[in-house]
Amino acid sequence: PDELEKNGVHVVVTIREIPQIVIGEIRMTNISISYDQILSYLRLSQGMMIKSVSELFFSYKRLKKIGFYDKVYFKLIHQYDNVYKLIIDGKELSLSDISFTLTAPTNIGLITSAEYYNIAAFRTFQRFRVWTGWELLIGQPIYGAEYTNPFWYKGIFSDITLTKSDQADTIKEDSTLKLTENYEGKLTFGYNLWENLTAYIYHDERYAIVRTVDDNYDKVENTYRSHKYYHSSGLMAVWDSLDDNFFITQGYKFLGDFQTYWKYYLAYKAQLSAELYVPVPMLNFIGAVNNRTNCLITRKNDSSTTLSLDTRMRTNV
Repeated sequence: PDELEKNGVHVVVTIREIPQIVIGEIRMTNISISYDQILSYLRLSQGMMIKSVSELFFSYKRLKKIGFYDKVYFKLIHQYDNVYKLIIDGKELSLSDISFTLTAPTNIGLITSAEYYNIAAFRTFQRFRVWTGWELLIGQPIYGAEYTNPFWYKGIFSDITLTKSDQADTIKEDSTLKLTENYEGKLTFGYNLWENLTAYIYHDERYAIVRTVDDNYDKVENTYRSHKYYHSSGLMAVWDSLDDNFFITQGYKFLGDFQTYWKYYLAYKAQLSAELYVPVPMLNFIGAVNNRTNCLITRKNDSSTTLSLDTRMRTNV
């Protein structure tokens, strides 16, 4: 002991990349999702050759990004020659829960809401959530439902969302507001092209009821209620390095979106977005920064298509 205290201890750590190996057997522990579904999603199979450690790390990230597990472990056990047994162990999170929130969107005021989600419905990759809330100042409800299958047919991502929400926009420097009730349905399909790069195609249908209100959200006299329909489709590319797509911890995300509004005079909307998430050791906080740029291209005589910025982060997908 005196010799160790005097001279210290020298520790030598040798790190080397694994050679080409063959996965001879795959075992899973503490994982309740279908065995075949997990392997197909991870792009792993018995007898396949692994050429580098990055291939296994890609599978590890995909399993962690699905959002079912707090921790995931991959362990290789040598069997013979270059054949290894792969053991996958996961510490599963609570897959369903009910949450209550209090938010205050611009010009809307306080909203109390409750949400139920299940991110592993029927012990598969299917997930759904439903929510409802009440706008205290406006005195109107909001609600919605979403169904997602991130690994539907041959790896295709699918999502359908139905929502009712309200939006209030200031009319120039006047004291009146344009209050819009939005009833919206959106269908999205996506496919992972390479590592963290995913492409999406979507179609959106929106029915809007628009009226002019005062500061108390009462209808302004001599104004009319209008009804509008919006049909749009778009393409979106996302590079997402976050280590967990459902419960955010750290990483960054880049998004490019191009949307076309189908009407007599076509209109176009383009968006570029960047998000950065950094863990803050104190109090287990997560720091987040978002920069979003939108532009709208319309004809001169198009007075119905407007550009609205959604300041929430990690939207759309």
